[in-house]
Amino acid sequence: MEINFQPEDALLIYKIDGIIAFEDMKRLQNIQASIPKGNKIRILALVEKFEGYENISTAREALALDLAWIGKAKQYAMVADSNFLRSAVKILGLLVPKIKFKAFRKVDQDAAYNWLGVSKRLG
Repeated sequence: MEINFQPEDALLIYKIDGIIAFEDMKRLQNIQASIPKGNKIRILALVEKFEGYENISTAREALALDLAWIGKAKQYAMVADSNFLRSAVKILGLLVPKIKFKAFRKVDQDAAYNWLGVSKRLG
């Protein structure tokens, strides 16, 4: 997983391309823990290919991290061609009204950056 955290812009961009490793979850947890209480960031997930988690422990860490973002994120955009992943983001938007969620197809990646108010690109 490629991760780009820009604290000065309150922006986290990560790119998934394959299996998510336990180490990836730990890196994201460290970023989440570094955000001062009361600060809110924007998150952009770019999904090239998602092949699941390294193991069950990694999946548990991912769920715990997702719950921890509730107090630290204000917007979450996902760019993916997977209907399943885009649908999951829409459901999260209904379940977690404190965060604005939006899903985009890969061809609409620029719209995701614009929706978040981001001019910088990952990579």
